[in-house]
Amino acid sequence: MGCLPVSKADISGLFAMQYLVDKGTLPKSIETTMYTTFVCQRVPHHPLWR
Repeated sequence: MGCLPVSKADISGLFAMQYLVDKGTLPKSIETTMYTTFVCQRVPHHPLWR
């Protein structure tokens, strides 16, 4: 699978999680860690880091 479709899916997931935090469905406490977790998971797999 290409880099662009995977990245689009990841960003869509982050957007959905932020939406659920804003609506109160998910606890606000995960808001500080979800972006950090995203970056830590993506950076080692980014094509520029290979």
